[in-house]
Order: sequence, then C-alpha cells, then structure tokens
Amino acid sequence: MPLERQTIDVIDLVADIIDDCRFESLAKTVSISYEGPSSVIATVNGELIYRAIENVIRNAVKYSPPGTRVMVAATCRSDALEIRVHDCGPGLPREHLKSIFRPFERVDTGGEGQLGFGLGLSIAQRALHVHGGDIRADRNADGGLSVALFLPL
Repeated sequence: MPLERQTIDVIDLVADIIDDCRFESLAKTVSISYEGPSSVIATVNGELIYRAIENVIRNAVKYSPPGTRVMVAATCRSDALEIRVHDCGPGLPREHLKSIFRPFERVDTGGEGQLGFGLGLSIAQRALHVHGGDIRADRNADGGLSVALFLPL
C-alpha cells in the first residue's frame, strides 16, 4: 500500500515530543535541550516519523542518569534533515551499534542489565527506511550514545 503522507513541520513534532518527555525527564532530573532550525517542512507520514523520533528521545531520557542532559540537535542539509539525539547513558559496546536496530535485540551493558525489549529502535529504523531515510548510532566521546535520524526532504 502507498504510504499516506502529510505536509508537516517536523520541528513542531520534535518540540511536541520533547514537551511530552518533560514529565519523565523532570522526575529523573534529566534536562532536555534542543538546538537547530525553528521550522522544517516535509511531506511525510506524520505518525511514523513521530514514533521514530519519540522512541529515540524517550530511550535517551530513560537511560540517562539523574542530573544529566539529553541534547536534541537538528541540521538541515541540502537533501535531508538530520536529527541527532545525544545522551549520557551507559552507552553501548561498539560491536552492538548496528544490532540494536534489529527487532528484539537487547544489549547487556554490564551493570545496567539488558536494556529494553528491542522494538523501539527497530520501529524507528523501519519508519525512516519507508521514507528513504536512515538511522545510525555511535558512541559519544564522553560516554553515552548518539543516535542520528536522517529524513530526506
């Protein structure tokens, strides 16, 4: 079936998600900040893109220790919007950075135990792929995880 699309402001979605995550983040004393453009219009399936971005930001808040910050940054490139989410969580071993996008893949990070049920990031990947986009994870230099979502414009 063809993908139902709407013309929406993706940055409005990001702002709504950050607002929705504030309750969880404040309870943990984790702050969330945003840097980037104030508006980016794209023709996408709003629900799928919302879920993709939400899964990544909620994971970042969930696995960040109290008193830290989750940073959401958006950058408009000539052909795509890049949304990067940095957290201060336990991070991942380099060998698991690609496997976390497979359904039901869970990673043991030592003291933290297995993280999640392994569906959120696979849902995010699928949502971006059906739009011709991509998602990647990398380790932050100072610990934690950085997840980049690429959405063609």
